[in-house]
Amino acid sequence: MCLGGGGEQRLEEVDDLRCLVLLAGEGGCAGVRRCRRQQDGGELAQSRLDLRQVLVQQKRRSVPCPASVSTSTASSWLGFRLRWEAAAMEAMRGLEALQTRLLQRITALELSLQTQSLSISDDRLAGDDGGTTVARLSAILRTLGVDDFVFTRVPADYYDRPLEARRDILEAASVEHLCKSIVLVNTQAPANITDCSNPNNSKYYVVVIQYAARLNAENIKNFLYNLNENKVPKKKFNMRLAPEEESLKLTGFAHNAVTCIGMETDIPVILDEAITKLKPNFFWLGGGEVDLKLGVRTSQFINAVKPFIVNSAFLFSLREEDGGKVGTMMFNKLLPSIAFPEADIVPSCAVGTSNGCRHVGQE
Repeated sequence: MCLGGGGEQRLEEVDDLRCLVLLAGEGGCAGVRRCRRQQDGGELAQSRLDLRQVLVQQKRRSVPCPASVSTSTASSWLGFRLRWEAAAMEAMRGLEALQTRLLQRITALELSLQTQSLSISDDRLAGDDGGTTVARLSAILRTLGVDDFVFTRVPADYYDRPLEARRDILEAASVEHLCKSIVLVNTQAPANITDCSNPNNSKYYVVVIQYAARLNAENIKNFLYNLNENKVPKKKFNMRLAPEEESLKLTGFAHNAVTCIGMETDIPVILDEAITKLKPNFFWLGGGEVDLKLGVRTSQFINAVKPFIVNSAFLFSLREEDGGKVGTMMFNKLLPSIAFPEADIVPSCAVGTSNGCRHVGQE
């Protein structure tokens, strides 16, 4: 039987390759040869050989063929080729899907191992409760796309030590890289503003500022006034430090442990602009427990938390070698232009003492 419409057909072996592909050339000759890989792992015969070259290679055993190949044969070959390409594409898609699943499983395993390693009690992370807090906050951070962070356990007397000692404990770049989160309440908010459902005009805000700075409530007031396009009277913004029990209820974190990651309430966050300019761009803040601190890449923190970035604080000198006189002079000179949210967060140097600035507000 001839695939070309009545011509001769032969089955042949070329070297030690056996093939089964349709051959057609200038004379319209068609043939069939079976194809398989050499047993020794040699070359694989190409499935798309130039038909003319195939006939030349087989000229020593050529046979007469009809003058033309029938339309049905050409259609059969075209159909075979399309089916083969479709099968190849389907196989490729299956392979890509398998690779994707493998990569996803590898990523999940890596995250699981990282979480386990962060939960291990060592000199940086000690205690079962700390491990639970670290694991929970770590999972939240990773979900938000943050991967450059670290938790560090600090000594019990951490807050009794000067900022320079705290910097050394955390191996921070400078004292300016040490920050804290404080909860503010708008005591003059309209009666219908009772929660945090409207970030632009919320009852509460969490402000992240440096320890080497003091809050400028007037700047926050002006920012919120402009944020609301001057539609809310400025007198309706009066930011004060939230009571400790209120802060605990809103955030789920105790005094000196407040962080804006994993809070009980979705409180809008204000990040002081000075923190965004720190070099290197990696800062420290509370980690959910009094003796647990979180270090995080600033850019990733901003992308995850999406805070309002406001010039909300005033940076002053905390140098101890001059007895805090630099901080005293700077604050006493500029005090009339600075509005503090509560008297208890004004540093002692701002009221005339010369023995260094003491933190008497919320840490």
